[in-house]
Amino acid sequence: MVRNLNPQFRFREDVSVLQEGTQFTFVCEKPFQLQVDIDGFSNFLISLHKGIESQDIPESLSPYLDIFRTRGLLQSHSEPMAFDTQDKFTKFKKWLQHNYKDPLAVWESLRKIEVLIVGCGGTGAIVTQNLLGCGIKNFHLIDYDVVQPDNFNRQYPFKHSDLGRLKTEALKDYILERVPEASVKITQIKVEKAEDLTEFRSTDYIICCADKPVGLINQLLTEAALSLDVPVLFGAVGMNDGEAGPLLKNSEEKKHYLLEWNKLLEARSKCLWAPTIEASCGPINSKVSSEIAELFLKYWE
Repeated sequence: MVRNLNPQFRFREDVSVLQEGTQFTFVCEKPFQLQVDIDGFSNFLISLHKGIESQDIPESLSPYLDIFRTRGLLQSHSEPMAFDTQDKFTKFKKWLQHNYKDPLAVWESLRKIEVLIVGCGGTGAIVTQNLLGCGIKNFHLIDYDVVQPDNFNRQYPFKHSDLGRLKTEALKDYILERVPEASVKITQIKVEKAEDLTEFRSTDYIICCADKPVGLINQLLTEAALSLDVPVLFGAVGMNDGEAGPLLKNSEEKKHYLLEWNKLLEARSKCLWAPTIEASCGPINSKVSSEIAELFLKYWE
């Protein structure tokens, strides 16, 4: 591929401009106004809407380019044609162009990494759906449970014909149906110690979508992530809400998390009982699972 060495600048797709004489109102996430009395400024803005090469920007207008860049109004990349091929990921790749300095590098990383998903139920199944849409094609699914009728209110990848099947097998079929080029490993185990995961040396990223062993799963997966030297992401759903995170990127964050988690376990040991939530609402599960998948992408920021 021949690289375009002159960066192309373009307004984000969610940017619009209103003009009243020499006053320009920029309609964006944080609207603002500029008073500009320079010939050709309107045409400059239109060129930015369509895309303009750096060498075509008049020197007198360069300061405004800096203003737009600082305010996050621009997408800038050195290979404007890199994502021109129309495919099932076209719109996501356009989103990358709007949100990352080097979208092509992020895309290539997403296509290469292997994501280990521990727990393929209420959150894991929906997280997997989201990651598929983000271009992930190398999965390792871990679960020990089978598809049951009461899963259907929130675990949408599973079909009636999947009843009684291992969730890992059913979810693998779902992945391959949507992305035939995907690589999917499956392991049927109930994680009870960090060593259950540390043998999976090809893992690049761990996502915890399991809640058992209660109180211990976060500790076990953090220890495994430390051993494998990979990021680990957590998430949990409660009765009416949930939480995405934390995302632990480096060893310092993981060690600190383990210290804090041990304090939490000590405090929980004083509880008269640990709550077990059987009730669930599909929209809440989906919302939290999508937030987990969104946080997954923060690793590349």
